[in-house]
Amino acid sequence: MKNALVVFAFSAVLVLVIMFSPVEFEFKVSSMGKVFPVRELNLIRSQDDKIVMVARDNLAGVVTYYQVINFERRDAVKLTFPRQFKNWG
Repeated sequence: MKNALVVFAFSAVLVLVIMFSPVEFEFKVSSMGKVFPVRELNLIRSQDDKIVMVARDNLAGVVTYYQVINFERRDAVKLTFPRQFKNWG
């Protein structure tokens, strides 16, 4: 019992000396992260000549629009954006 009291007293004195000593410790924290836009629109051309249009809302974590356009070579292609994408900013 006497040894436990001595260890406790020594620990308490050591903690108080460390807390009130004029020594400064350098403490740096660094981390890496990814920054995503709130909304993004991706046009992807696949290997089989399809165009995939994907609209993502990164804030909600959902795909808000998805369209696959299939065309053959030498087809005339006209790509128009849906009305909901015209006022993104």
